[in-house]
Amino acid sequence: MNVNLRQALEWGGIAALALAAYWLFTPAPAPTLAQYVQENRADIRGVIKSGTITLAGVKANCDNTPIVLDDGFGDHAAAWPQSHFIIVNRKYMDPLPRAQQLFTFYHECGHIRGRVGELEADCHGIKEGVRLGWLDEKGLKQLCAYWRPKKGDAIHPPGRQRCNHMIACFKQASR
Repeated sequence: MNVNLRQALEWGGIAALALAAYWLFTPAPAPTLAQYVQENRADIRGVIKSGTITLAGVKANCDNTPIVLDDGFGDHAAAWPQSHFIIVNRKYMDPLPRAQQLFTFYHECGHIRGRVGELEADCHGIKEGVRLGWLDEKGLKQLCAYWRPKKGDAIHPPGRQRCNHMIACFKQASR
């Protein structure tokens, strides 16, 4: 086989593999708020366009970011910063203690405000709690009791690490 032909075939194969890898591993673009609601409409209880939600008797707001109330969502809450909305599952959220509900919301708010990693978003939630007056040492202990036993996953660090980081953020915010 001609050396140039072999090289061309090799480069073509490499290019095809690169294209396949890009297609397989590039995340899908974030849905718009309207797309998310349309795709999940059976479980959507509503959209709070004002961005103000009451959690455990406390009003919470994240820069007027719309909040989708989705009882079919597989977690307590999530944020889509690219599309600028937050999802809250009241079935999972409402049974939690007050500090945990508000921390969860303001953690997601941290993502909306550009806090990329989970630890950055945790710190944002803690600092907002101190600033707004709903988080004290008792609430921080409740948060750590909840998070410390968690193992973590591909996105979330282990609970012990998260708790230690939350304690450091609390101390910093309380100065």
